[in-house]
Amino acid sequence: MANNDRSNKPTETISYYGDAYVSGSSGIGVSVYGNVVLSPSTPGGVARVTKRVTGRVVEETSEYVIVMTRKDQLVKIRPENIIRRRLGTRGLTAEKKRIATRNAIVAGVIGLLGTFVFLAAGVSWVVWWGFAAFGVFGFVGAAILSRSKVDA
Repeated sequence: MANNDRSNKPTETISYYGDAYVSGSSGIGVSVYGNVVLSPSTPGGVARVTKRVTGRVVEETSEYVIVMTRKDQLVKIRPENIIRRRLGTRGLTAEKKRIATRNAIVAGVIGLLGTFVFLAAGVSWVVWWGFAAFGVFGFVGAAILSRSKVDA
């Protein structure tokens, strides 16, 4: 499969059942991903856990689904173990970026306007310095968001 064919496919998040080894009689184990597993019903054996993977489906047959993750790792999942599939929009989309940037600018404007109002009213310096910091952080956040990349 050509590299551009793979990039044209949408990113999906697939939730599926997987196995984790539970050691000892405590019923507590660790899955492959490092998640703690509590399984009092299968101490010292294999427990069924829910896993989630986000990536592009490379190949799909009646026997398996192969997903390429963002770290270029292949994950093979049996279709009968799949719980849910949905489009994965985990990253920053254009709409989320626009809304976040707008909210950061609004926070900056509110902070700086509050600074001027409290400074003119003669309110304690602690209050207006706090609003000034809030305004500066809002504008810095908007600047950082405007320079960030958007996931396709």
